[in-house]
Amino acid sequence: MADDGDGDTDTDAGGVGRRPVRRGSVDIHTRDGDAVHHDEAAVRYEDAAFVVSRDGSFAPERTERYPKTDVAWIQVRHPRR
Repeated sequence: MADDGDGDTDTDAGGVGRRPVRRGSVDIHTRDGDAVHHDEAAVRYEDAAFVVSRDGSFAPERTERYPKTDVAWIQVRHPRR
């Protein structure tokens, strides 16, 4: 089982394997200069994209995909415990 250090994991499509999930405030800057902020989101790192879910469910209607080739940088600020 993969783990991101916070103990959060998520199941891939079909329930095969596990991917690390980070939760917090997410800032993404694209190579085109666009900036996107997601407050209290969950982020999953896939081979080709950063996947951000507003509620952590990763349901398609609540999820944004950012291809890694389009992202200049991403920052996840974890909530204070």
